[in-house]
Amino acid sequence: IGRLNLARLEKDKVIRIVQNQSDVPDPPRTLGVRAVERDGTVWFITNSIEEEDITGVFAHEIGVHVGLVNMYGDETLGFILSSARELRDAEGEKGGIWTESFAAAESIYAKMNANMSPEEKADFVAEEAIGIYTEATDPMNDSMKQRLLPSSGVASVERLTASLIRHG
Repeated sequence: IGRLNLARLEKDKVIRIVQNQSDVPDPPRTLGVRAVERDGTVWFITNSIEEEDITGVFAHEIGVHVGLVNMYGDETLGFILSSARELRDAEGEKGGIWTESFAAAESIYAKMNANMSPEEKADFVAEEAIGIYTEATDPMNDSMKQRLLPSSGVASVERLTASLIRHG
């Protein structure tokens, strides 16, 4: 990710890095939360992130929750979320990583006690499942971007991913 990139992201209030959940505005009530979004800023909680998980958590929070909608807008994000659901459905009864990612996202949603419409819930779960999938795979070598994104967006995602993980 790189120290210079992190410093710039903190200066621009894209991210905040804190030690404890209690350091976050409206702190999460569930223990072990690694990152949350508050008023457009992603708060990373270092006491909950193992060193080997940093890149995956960063790619999940910034690349998925912030990056997808900001880079592609609502229409393409809808396409991406639908594509993720289709990949889960294609795994069928045997299951697989997409099925597992959606199950984990459903579990997160259940703990939130959120009051969302069925459509909002479906989109939340799909976006969270993409984030979970992103953490579980190598963002530089996995073919997720080719399967989820329109072909015109693949090159920009590769540039974004490379810039996020290269050292400043």
